[in-house]
Amino acid sequence: MPQTATPAGSPTATTQTLDGKTIALTVPQTEAEVAALESRRVNIRNQITQASDRRQELVRQIRSAPGGVARTGLEQRMEVLDQN
Repeated sequence: MPQTATPAGSPTATTQTLDGKTIALTVPQTEAEVAALESRRVNIRNQITQASDRRQELVRQIRSAPGGVARTGLEQRMEVLDQN
């Protein structure tokens, strides 16, 4: 996520990311800003659910795939999905 300047006088909350970086987040001030954050949260939740569903389908396919190239390709797809 790109860093943007915080408008002067806007309240902020400071948090630490999993990799140890400290970031300041602007606290939403209007109903529109809150609604935008809620919409973003729903979109992210949907992306996570879809990725989880794809991963479960790959696991099912890997378990039933014969060895060789087919299985290797499925395992590579799962590696890419896990990295994302």
